[in-house]
Parts: sequence; structure tokens; C-alpha cells
Amino acid sequence: MRFLAPLLCLALLTGCTTNLTKLKDLNPAAQDFKGALAAEYRDFADSEAEQGRKSVASRFAEKGLDSYHGKDVAPDMVELSLPPEAQAELAEARGQLMRLSTQEVKEAAPQELAHSQLLFDCWQQQVISGIEPEKALCKPEFGTSLTRLLEKVGPEIYARAFRRDIVFEANVTKLSEANNADIGDVVCELQGAKDYWVELRAYVGKKASQKKLTELRIAAVKKALVKAGVPSRQIRTHREGGKSVMLSQDNIPKNTKVVTITISAGPQSAKEAK
Repeated sequence: MRFLAPLLCLALLTGCTTNLTKLKDLNPAAQDFKGALAAEYRDFADSEAEQGRKSVASRFAEKGLDSYHGKDVAPDMVELSLPPEAQAELAEARGQLMRLSTQEVKEAAPQELAHSQLLFDCWQQQVISGIEPEKALCKPEFGTSLTRLLEKVGPEIYARAFRRDIVFEANVTKLSEANNADIGDVVCELQGAKDYWVELRAYVGKKASQKKLTELRIAAVKKALVKAGVPSRQIRTHREGGKSVMLSQDNIPKNTKVVTITISAGPQSAKEAK
């Protein structure tokens, strides 16, 4: 029996590093988003293991293994045991990251997106671990990584990733609670951005009644954006199906943040066409 105890201890110790060992043996390469993400988690897990945080290393290595084997691996959910202020900040950052995690962005900037996801998970892990702010570098690095991601994908892809649909019910021009929440999300995403514009896209229609209804909806969205702090000069409108105000992409700097809001009517809108 006395020989079983050392064997049991050895099994427990090796078990903690099994995920990391497997991931390192696979040696993932950053050929696509999932490969890049697996490599990011491998390097972070390896660093955590070297600092003696075996359980954390194993968890992140497991995420790396999942990504390597083709599973969709999302950023960690916000930990509800954290202080409310930390939860709110992390939730906003995670939402921004999730909205960027489109297939188009994954193909255009796989390494940059993978690095941003790793840095978000690292940021939250540092908060959970109680690491001193001056030593917790993942939070500022996450912000920097998003800026680099924007530079990589360009304004058009970024705009599609941040598209919002503002849907009105039939014959309604007043914004709903859900509409206001979406507009609030847009404003939050724009916080800290120096160069940006908001594009409103709407189908105007051919009938005078349709055009009037659409213009009232555009005005309602514009008013809500301006009230929330978006300068009116940075709101542009593109109308389809009637008189159009076309937007030129030529003079938009590469690092300009673009958010597209599509204004439309809900399923009952067929009534409006009658």
C-alpha cells in the first residue's frame, strides 16, 4: 500500500498538465483562425504552468485543444462573482469582441482576432487572480489589439461586423425599447474612437406615404444618436428605392471606425405597402 501513495500523487500531477502536454505535442500553427487561437492558448497555458498555476494552464490548454480540433471556442463568459464595475467593463469588451468574431473577420485577420480573444480571457483571469493593476497588462494590450484588428480588416469589413438592424413595426415611427438598446450599444462601441461615422441605410419606397414614414424613422434614429452624444455631422444617410444619397468610400481613412444601422420595418410591414 505504501507504494500506491507516490503513484497516486504522480498520476495527479501529470493529470494537471495532460492538456498542455497534448497541445504542445500537436504544435498548432496559425494558418487560420482556429489554428491561431489554439497557438495563442498554448503559449498562454505554457506561461501559466511555468508560474505554477497548473489548473489555469490546464483550462486554457483545453480551450486550445478544442480550437485545434475544429470546435468553435468563444471568449470566456464574464465571471459573475467579480465586482459590478469589473463585470460591466468586461461585458462591454466581450460584446465588442463577439460582434467582431464574424467569419469575414476571421478570414481577413485570423491572427489579430485570435490574439484579441486570448487577451480578453487573460484580462479576466488576471482580475480573478487579483493581480495588481500595474502588473496586469492584458487589459491595456486588449485595447491595443482591437486597434490593430481595425487597421488590419479595414473600415468596410469593420462596418459589416458592427451592423445593427433597427426594426419598426407597421406604421410605427417611435423607437421601441429594443431599438433604444441597440442604439445605446452603438454609442458604447464608439466611445474612445476619434475617427468614426455612423451610416444609416433605409429603403425609402416609391409611394409618398412610404417615403414620409421612412423619413420619420430616419429622423427618430438620428435624434436618438445625437442625444446619446454622436455628432450629427458624423451621421450619414443612404436611401434606397427613392432619392438616394450615396456614400463614397474613397475618402474614408483606413483607421476610421464605421457602424452601419439598417432601418427597416418588421414582418407586418406589408400593410404599409397597401
